[in-house]
Amino acid sequence: MLGLLAGACAAPLEDPARFTGELGCAEGVDVETEVLAVSCAGGICHSPGDDPGGGLDLVSQGAIERVAGVESPNCSGEVLAVPGDPGASLIMRKLGAEPPCGARMPLGAELDVESAACISEWIETMAPVEE
Repeated sequence: MLGLLAGACAAPLEDPARFTGELGCAEGVDVETEVLAVSCAGGICHSPGDDPGGGLDLVSQGAIERVAGVESPNCSGEVLAVPGDPGASLIMRKLGAEPPCGARMPLGAELDVESAACISEWIETMAPVEE
């Protein structure tokens, strides 16, 4: 039985980085225009206008200023993006299977791992918020 399992794993992996934690954002990707504006836009989503989803516009230019160090208006005690700490950031936690409040994002879909990695790196490299 072990030989059968070992034989099944002999083929090269198409994407070995997904098993090593080395998956990241492709160089030169503009997260605000190529990830957020594409994945977070929509009729009831985080587009600009009178009533963006959750009161948060992630599509218009300058999204970083609207999320870095900003407390969530809808999820008590949560910060939208904690500069340098994607794991503590509500934006990243809303992408996971069990968000701390509300629905998983994006609604009705699961963000691909490359886009999630780009958002994570974007938060990781945000400058700390000056108080």
